[in-house]
Amino acid sequence: MSAETNKAIVRQFIEECSNGRNNKLLEQIISPNWVSHGTQSASANAPRLPWGVEGVRHLQDQVFSIWPDNHWTIEDMIAEGDKVVVRMTSRATHSGTYRGIPATGRHVVFSSIWIYRLVDGKITEAWRSADDLGRVIQIGGKIIPTEH
Repeated sequence: MSAETNKAIVRQFIEECSNGRNNKLLEQIISPNWVSHGTQSASANAPRLPWGVEGVRHLQDQVFSIWPDNHWTIEDMIAEGDKVVVRMTSRATHSGTYRGIPATGRHVVFSSIWIYRLVDGKITEAWRSADDLGRVIQIGGKIIPTEH
């Protein structure tokens, strides 16, 4: 697949599956071998996400149970070979328990960078780096220093 084709698939995933909540399209876009690196459940004590389409559904269900109006805006998208890198901004209202913090109704804006690897036209791996600390601070979470 070309870099442009891979970018189109990732854009479709973000805009139609995530923002548009089209779970039926997931099976066309997500590989049964999909694995997540760094996209963990919203609870610190939650088990590792399952693989494949079910893992993506599980992750999206968690996201929208906490942030029901969550919307990703693609800021940048770069592709080379079998990888697509996306810098996104998320805007959402805190409406469910996140990392032990009950719903506050506060609106948050935070950024994330995702790297997707595609094989045969399907997303097969995802890596995530996000400003989760900034999100916790925006909803009023306390930062507790650790002792060394």
